[in-house]
Order: sequence, then C-alpha cells, then structure tokens
Amino acid sequence: MELRNYQRESVSSIYNSWKRGENNPCLVLPTGSGKSVVIGKICKDVLKWNGRIIVVSHVKELLAQLEATLLAMGIDEDLIGVYSAGLNRRETDRQISIGGIQSIHKKSAEYFEHGKINVVIVDEAHRINPSLDDSMYTNLIKGLRSRNTDIKLAGLTATPYRLDDGLIHGEGKLFESICYEAETEDLQDLKFLSPLVGKSSKQKIKLDGVKKVRGDFHSTEMGEKFLDKVELCVREIITQTEDRKKVLIFCCNVDHAEKTKAIFQRYGKRCGLVSSMHANRDEEIAEFKNGRTKFLVNINVLTTGFDDPDIDCIALLRATVSTSLYVQILGRGLRIHPDKNDCMILDFGGNIKRHGVLSDLNIKKEKEKRKKIAAKTCPKCQSMCSIAAKKCPVCVYEFKPQEVDPNHDEEASSLSPTVKTNIETMKLVVDKVIYKKHLSAGGNTSLKVSYQGNNVVISEYVPFESLNKWARQNAERWWQYRTGDFQCPIKVDEAIDRIEEGELTKNVESLTYTIQETGFPKIVRRKFKSIKNV
Repeated sequence: MELRNYQRESVSSIYNSWKRGENNPCLVLPTGSGKSVVIGKICKDVLKWNGRIIVVSHVKELLAQLEATLLAMGIDEDLIGVYSAGLNRRETDRQISIGGIQSIHKKSAEYFEHGKINVVIVDEAHRINPSLDDSMYTNLIKGLRSRNTDIKLAGLTATPYRLDDGLIHGEGKLFESICYEAETEDLQDLKFLSPLVGKSSKQKIKLDGVKKVRGDFHSTEMGEKFLDKVELCVREIITQTEDRKKVLIFCCNVDHAEKTKAIFQRYGKRCGLVSSMHANRDEEIAEFKNGRTKFLVNINVLTTGFDDPDIDCIALLRATVSTSLYVQILGRGLRIHPDKNDCMILDFGGNIKRHGVLSDLNIKKEKEKRKKIAAKTCPKCQSMCSIAAKKCPVCVYEFKPQEVDPNHDEEASSLSPTVKTNIETMKLVVDKVIYKKHLSAGGNTSLKVSYQGNNVVISEYVPFESLNKWARQNAERWWQYRTGDFQCPIKVDEAIDRIEEGELTKNVESLTYTIQETGFPKIVRRKFKSIKNV
C-alpha cells in the first residue's frame, strides 16, 4: 500500500518532533484522508526497530478498521494483538497492540510483562482532556511512562479542539504542538476528499430558550423545537435528495429520531434508525451500506468509526455548539467514491452559520470570544459561504456591500484553526510576479504564480485544468477577481497568453504569510492593486 505525499510527510513530521525532543506531537488529518494508513506505517517502522507500540482508540469499529488496514499493509497477523471487550479479545503479548481505552486504561502493567513499550499512538486525540485532569487516557499514559520514561507519544485527530477548552495543544496541555496538518481544501483539490456542498434549509428552527447542558444544547428541549417542523423537514430532505444515493441524518434524541423515521416510512421511503437504545444497530448499518436503505437516522452514534464512502448527503436535523462534533459529522461525507461527485449538506440547525465552512472554522480559543456569525447564505442558490466571501463559490453571485461583513478583509483568512493564537506572520512587498506552467509529480497541470520581493519568493498554484469541480471554481474565482472577466481560461497556456496580452487588471501588492511546520510558506492575506498590464 503506497502512501500519499501528505501521509509520508505526516509520518516524517512525527519522527522529526521526537528527534527535537518534543515527545507529545499531534497530527491533524481530515476524516477520510487515511489516518489508519499513517498509523500502519508507524507500526511497520516500530517493527523494523524491534520495538513495541500501542495504538489506542475509543470505539470498536475503529479498532477493527485499523487491524484490517495493518493486515492489508502486509503485517503478519501474529504480530498484532487486540484488547477490547467489545471485540471479545484480550491480547497483550504482541509487538503491535490495538486497544480500546475503556478496556486498557488500567492494564499498563500487563503490557510491560511482555517487554518494554516504546511508542503510544492515540487516535481521535481530541477526546483526551487537555488539562491533564484524571481520565482514562491520562491514567494509561501515566502508567506507561512510569515504567518507561522514554516512551514516545503522538496523537492523531481531524478536530484538534474541544467544546470546553478550545485547542488541545499548547502550554499546560498534553500535546505540545501540531507537528503537521493536512488542509481539507487541499486534499479536495487533489481529489483525495469529496467536495461538500452546503445548502441552507427553508425551515428555520429557532432555538430561543433552549438551555445548554455541559456546553451543548439540551437534547430534549432542542428535540421539542425540531419536532414542531419535523414533517416539513422530512419533506424537504426527500425533495432535495431525489438524485442522491445515501442520506445520513442526525437527530436530537430518540423520540425525535423515531418520529423522523416514521414520517419517511409514511411517505414510502425506507429509513433505518441507529442509536444506543436500539439493539439492531449492525443490521440497520448493513442495510444502509449495501444500498437497500437510502435514509439512515442516528443520534450521536455515527460520528466516528463509521466509514461508508458513497454517502452523498448529510442532513443535520439538530444543532450543536461543539465545533468538534460538527466537523466529525461533516466528515462522514468527505470520503471519495467513484459514483459520487460531492456530498450535499442540508443544515436545519444553523450549524454552518454557527461554526463556518470547513476552510474557515470559528474555533473557540482561550481568552477569545466566539464570533456570532461564521457563514452566510447566498441569496441566489442558497449555498453556504464564508462570511468574508465577496462572491458565492458555487454560482458566482456577487454579494452587495451590505451583505459583506465590513470588519473582514477583502479575502477570507486561510489561517488554520489549529495554529496558535500568537502565530508569527510576515509581510512581503511584491516587486515582481512571474506566471509559469507547472506540472506536479502526480501529473496535474496548474498555473504557478510566484510573488517576488526582497529576495523572497512565495508561490501559489491555480488549477485551471483540474477536473475537480471545486478546484476549477477556485481557479474561476482567481481569474474573475483579477480580470473582471467571467470567461475563465480552460488551459494554463491560454491563461498565460491572456495575461501577457494584458487582461490582468488586478495584482497582488503585498502578501501576509506564515511559515508552516513543514517549512513551507502559507499565504494568509493578500492586498491588491489595480494595474493596466503585467
């Protein structure tokens, strides 16, 4: 199994962190990007070093998926042990151990009976309490390190933040830093992840008066609000998903879910239901995966450990204050499939406006207040856009001045939501811009735009020839903003010819950028100037 470039870089970043003495790095990879393959590569390397490794997760589905990946990568099954009550296995004597945290958090001594543990990998690392208070994860790690102070730890997650504490890394927290982050948009452009198309619902569920419990909306009170319009919501889902194959629906509570299922069935639509209160969970999931059931309702069950790549619609019949939960839900639609162009998000709970689009999330940070609005709705096509967007990325509707937040820059910030709040940025005054045709190692052709100034060069790549819809739309937005022309070139050669002929009317005057953990610069803001020609 050959690793993708970002997966190889992910593994190297963890090793480099350990070499620098940072024993607790965290790796951020979006859902669907292949975290299990990254873990598998680390496991294979530990075997080469004749060491022992423990991989920890919290649900049996993730443990089973990881074991299957390790076997697919050619690791001998006799070297892999699983310790999970849910899987009815309790093996502690193998070089590679895969454990459910509920089962192994008090078993550190049993593992050391069979030799020293060298490496611990925690999947879904955002579940660890970042304040290092007493918990199953911290008890396990403390127990392991009490027997080997040189043990290496790394966490993997798609969502490096928590509802109560913000980011999971930094001073006073278990994870020292983010050693590498793969951006969702970049992997979508490379066709490793599916595009998400957000649609605002016609049904507006008002949550006035709903109290919060442990930082999120009270499920019963929230469910009552959604029950008032449950039939209208179901009818809209049916109408919007006529050309969709699989629709995953998230509800507030059991009563809400059961009534939602009943309405689907009343309209002649086969609908399954999965929750911790229903015993036929595996059967319902199997019927959904094999395509016999189009609609599947669940209550906080299918957020992690559930892998069905051809899901092409997610309906949120609930609201959440948790950005982590929101991202995990959307992650169910990110996996690619040959029969899938994109995944539509039907949001009935105002979640996209509350949390933002994946490329511009509204993350709670210490000593910072949350923005009240993180996204807005296109009045023409109802797609959800970043609050700072000047044009809709789907239909290219140009927002009127009053529809654009005056406190935002001309382009939305591309800062990662996991970067520390005191991130160092640099400014480049651009003296010269060079346009060249670029062919990547993967055979993809794009326009390389290099900004030069004061012996510094910062580059970006415009994917005019990409077959990916979202990548192509990014190229169209790039062209439209810089030329005012909606007739975007199809080929890179055409774009270069038209630029040389003087079609460019705007260019970058200066850049604000930062240096990523990988050592590469990343543009976070641009200031434009009007020009007559290049």
